[in-house]
Amino acid sequence: MTATSMADQSAVGDALDLAALRPIHLVIVAVCAVAFALDLGESAFSNVLASIISGAPAGRWDTGLLPWFLSSVYIGAIIGAPLLGWTADRFGRRIVMSLTLLVLALSSAGGAISSDLLTMIFARFFSGVALGAYPALMAAYLTDVLPARNRGALNMIAVAGGYIGAPATTFLTRALQPIDPFGIEGWRVVLGIGALGSIAAAALFTLLPESPRWLEAKGRVEQAKAGLLLFAPKAATAQAIAAAPAFRATSGVLNAKEYRRRLTLILLLSFLTPWATTTFHSLSGTILIHKGVNVQDSLLYTGVGNFGPIVGLVLAGLLVSAVPRKWSLAGSASLLIFFGLAFAVASTPIQMMTSAMAFSLTSSILTPILVLYSAELFPTHQRAISASWAWSSSRVASALVPLVMLPLLKQTGAVPVFVIAGGVLMVFVFVVWTFAPQRSTD
Repeated sequence: MTATSMADQSAVGDALDLAALRPIHLVIVAVCAVAFALDLGESAFSNVLASIISGAPAGRWDTGLLPWFLSSVYIGAIIGAPLLGWTADRFGRRIVMSLTLLVLALSSAGGAISSDLLTMIFARFFSGVALGAYPALMAAYLTDVLPARNRGALNMIAVAGGYIGAPATTFLTRALQPIDPFGIEGWRVVLGIGALGSIAAAALFTLLPESPRWLEAKGRVEQAKAGLLLFAPKAATAQAIAAAPAFRATSGVLNAKEYRRRLTLILLLSFLTPWATTTFHSLSGTILIHKGVNVQDSLLYTGVGNFGPIVGLVLAGLLVSAVPRKWSLAGSASLLIFFGLAFAVASTPIQMMTSAMAFSLTSSILTPILVLYSAELFPTHQRAISASWAWSSSRVASALVPLVMLPLLKQTGAVPVFVIAGGVLMVFVFVVWTFAPQRSTD
């Protein structure tokens, strides 16, 4: 029996889990992927602008604020993830995801018109409120509505589509930055494009159906049954409607002890992960500058490395349903230790790009599987807030990473930074093997 079915034993939940894959499922995955691409493109902007700032003439930017610039988006996420996760459990997945994208649009526009780094820090903080919430909300929504047999693969496909956003942002900035289109700095144009895209994605979410599982959890039985017809219109729906008197408004709630145990596990794992992943994604451009690579080449190497996640997630999508989550988490974390050290000692362009792509590929498997694992461990009634608390925990660590790792990088170089990251990953592997269930479906 799956974690979802144990927690969500209801006619609606069973019908959704057993449904055949339909076009509405694919439409939802596509919209989620587009929005996630905008999310990750905005997130990647931190590394892009950090490279530009690090390579700018002295006095152009207050580089003393750079650690706070890199941390600001994660500080916003610490607040945004649990706040919007709670809101999504209370008011619905779809409308809150739309609201999240509108916040992202406003903050992107604010960043585009910022005149100094301090103003940019405030804009990035509000971007973080949205960026911190969206991944967990997407995982909760997809876990709610996708058939159980396709859930892992389609989650990976949605995330893979989203990862196009990072290289797109990097290469677009690299193309526009030297030419200043319309007399506007290239990076400002990129943020403006992101703001318009976020508005369009917010509009798309208003057209999607709400999760029938969430509607049932709120006691809105008739709406749940009507919504179920979109996802499972054949025998499963007929059985669910026939069982309507048995619909339960609670949709499953874990007892306090088990809830605390699961929540503690995912909070710890989520806190440990960014000491490797965020270190790489936030500081890789700065590390390349410290290695003597110019800004344009730094953006090229970073952009090439950002294609790794797309490849990795497509491969993960083929295997995620067959490989226990525990193995996937421990295995990918172990590989990150090796690839991180390889990037730290790389000295040639091919070594830098290869190790960067390998690291990005592997981290792109680790992070979404951990987010999916976090969502699967909890019933609908507690899913979005629990997954959001886990994501918030990761953002706490992500906010600390630049404040700790950037000064260390300047003082000691890249190797000690990735040695520390590798040590944290070893703790992650130990916790997974010792305390995590063999499968998230246990």
